[in-house]
Amino acid sequence: MKKGFTLMELLIVVLIIGILSAMALPKYRRAVERARASEAVIHMATYMRLMDVYILGNGFKTVQKAALLKDLDVDIPESTNGIRRDMYCYQNNYCYITVYDYDNYEWRLSAYRYQNSYNSRWLKYCSYSSSGGQAVCKGLEADGYNISGHVSW
Repeated sequence: MKKGFTLMELLIVVLIIGILSAMALPKYRRAVERARASEAVIHMATYMRLMDVYILGNGFKTVQKAALLKDLDVDIPESTNGIRRDMYCYQNNYCYITVYDYDNYEWRLSAYRYQNSYNSRWLKYCSYSSSGGQAVCKGLEADGYNISGHVSW
């Protein structure tokens, strides 16, 4: 009597593994995207604090990210874990920060700080371009992010 598996048994095992991986892969991708978004929210909060420090010391004056970081003596890498960021101030009353998913552009976080005759405050937005990005933005609604809808970049 021979020991081992028949071809049919091996095919059934491969089929089961394929079905399980097909079910698990989308959930894994969503988990990775949510983790990226969580990291981006932490970055965004840090950049908003940095921008506040800059504005307190220099006021609202036109400045690009490189000059801003040099003035603050901060070194922020250009891109990490597929997340890109940009920050600048211009005119006399407006600063802007954006953090976005650089790999597939599913979502973009934006924060605007403006000063008018009444107050100076941050407005936070989350834009999305896919259902995965929409889920990320919906999750940030509780953190005060306004959802600006489906956009294409």
